[in-house]
Amino acid sequence: MKRFRFDLQAALDFASHQVELHEMEIYRLEAQRTELSGLRDQIQKTIFESGEALNRKTEIYPEELLLHERFVTAQRLRQVEVERLLALVRERISLERKQLLEESRRRETLDRLKSRDKDLYDREMERVLQREADDLYLARKGRHEPAGVRPAG
Repeated sequence: MKRFRFDLQAALDFASHQVELHEMEIYRLEAQRTELSGLRDQIQKTIFESGEALNRKTEIYPEELLLHERFVTAQRLRQVEVERLLALVRERISLERKQLLEESRRRETLDRLKSRDKDLYDREMERVLQREADDLYLARKGRHEPAGVRPAG
């Protein structure tokens, strides 16, 4: 009896691998987004705390005010860069999710094809086995042998 063989198994394996790769990439990008969001929040907190520290002082010298302004400007530039990176990461996540959806659909289609082919194979094998059983029955009936007796020879 021949074994079941799905001709598109390599394509199914590749589609499954692609789905796994996209899932891993989304996971990595989500971690990167979380890290960047934390950094953005930390920068905002640092700016706020430096302003609070300046407000608590009773005397502020012009040099301190200039230094504070430079610090805040540098932090705001960092914040803008982090926001830009966050936007890029969000865009990549969106793209990866679309690709994941496409690959998942491709894999599901191949899975359905494999299932259909397996059902056809099973039905064909059932017909073959039934035909063999019928042939054996007819062969025994044609010889007029009792069911449990075997011919000598």
